[in-house]
This record gives sequence, C-alpha cells and structure tokens, in this order.
Amino acid sequence: MKVIHEPTIYVVGRQTIDQSVVSQFLADHETAWVTDSEVGAELLAEVAGRICYMSFGTAQGRKTNREFLERTLASI
Repeated sequence: MKVIHEPTIYVVGRQTIDQSVVSQFLADHETAWVTDSEVGAELLAEVAGRICYMSFGTAQGRKTNREFLERTLASI
C-alpha cells in the first residue's frame, strides 16, 4: 500500500447543467421558470422535478428552489 504524504484531487464528475439546452427544452414546450439557486445538485434536482411535474401546469407554482424541493421531499 502506498503511503500518501501529499493529497491529490481528481475531478471525476461535476454537478452541472447545460442552461442553453434547458432553455431550449422549455421554449420548445412553451414553459419557463427562473431558479434562485447556484448549487449544482439543487439545480439538477429542480430541473428534474419541474420537468417531471410539467403536466401539472401552473399548479406547481413559481416557488423558490428551496420551496420546490422541500415540497417535493415532503410528498414522498
């Protein structure tokens, strides 16, 4: 086993979305929302959840990222 004396960081993944593709998807489906988060994991969860619930129309409301995710988690 190798003894580590100096830490090394390997970036093997990132929590990001391609905003231009998300914007195009929303435009194609004649809907939109604005997020208030800059945290990758929160953005991914919000995009996935809001797309999943698009059939609910405006019933999903225009809540903040936090309110949207808290309400989603509370319904589980």
